[in-house]
Amino acid sequence: MDFDLGSPPKVVDEFLQNKYTISLYYFAVSLVDVFFFIDYRKVMMPKLPNLDCDVPWNDFWLERIEELKKMKKSSHTSTTNWNEFLQLAKDPYLLSYRDKITQISKHLMATKDIAKPIDFLIDKISELFLTHKKGSPINELNILFLVWSHFICDQNKTHFQILIRLLNWFALRIPHDEYFKTDDIDDDNLKKELHRYRKSRLGAMNQIVNEYKARFLSLINYRWLERSYAYKNKFCESLINFVNGEILTIKECKDNCNSAKFPLLKKFRHNNFPIILDFYSQEIAKEGSTEDWNFKLIDLINEIGETSFVVVR
Repeated sequence: MDFDLGSPPKVVDEFLQNKYTISLYYFAVSLVDVFFFIDYRKVMMPKLPNLDCDVPWNDFWLERIEELKKMKKSSHTSTTNWNEFLQLAKDPYLLSYRDKITQISKHLMATKDIAKPIDFLIDKISELFLTHKKGSPINELNILFLVWSHFICDQNKTHFQILIRLLNWFALRIPHDEYFKTDDIDDDNLKKELHRYRKSRLGAMNQIVNEYKARFLSLINYRWLERSYAYKNKFCESLINFVNGEILTIKECKDNCNSAKFPLLKKFRHNNFPIILDFYSQEIAKEGSTEDWNFKLIDLINEIGETSFVVVR
């Protein structure tokens, strides 16, 4: 059984599971992982009331660190300063630390002891925003292609045409402004990238691809998708919602694979079961109203043992 660009998700999932023993869901998770794992060199902080213009993300947070240090030294530090800073914690890029920041806020209100909370935040902001390499921003589509080349293959030989078809299939079903469109997929360029990657001629990009490959593998080894069967009683519920209205359900994934490969797991961490990849809502919602499911997905991947590292770019 094969698939074409018009095939529904169930058919594509069946093809991928039969030929490569990997569900379409894992490829969709990998897509989100690559495109939403932030490359800070591309990010600009939008203009704020006290800023004259947009500033690079890294510069903005360096300035916030300096402000925090001044707050710590001041003998007149008040909770007002802290509450102003908490407004920044609402940003989705700080999702990983939002709970901790809330705890710190409660502690501060009770004790007025601001030194330790500030030291914590300085460390975490430095870790989150300042640990990246210099250089040109990466091309996410090239990274995704090279990562998937490890899985759309047979005996280390990449099935190039199938991989290109899968990319084009996704391009028709995801928000173009957040990911990629069919016009972005250049067969000749990707073929050259694959050759350079195999010859280890891409420098730091080789390392990035290998890290994303490890993240992909860890989800499979963790049997992340199978854990949804232990959590979900309604197998008709969707795992992926695409912009054209198509969906992939838990039942379809289960039916597409030999049941022996999908044992019902009784024990699992509640916050690690697969979440719905809602490309459809992301497409139709206005900016800032999509519940940040893509950032939550990255956090969940980071929580799984082998992928607790931060990709350094």
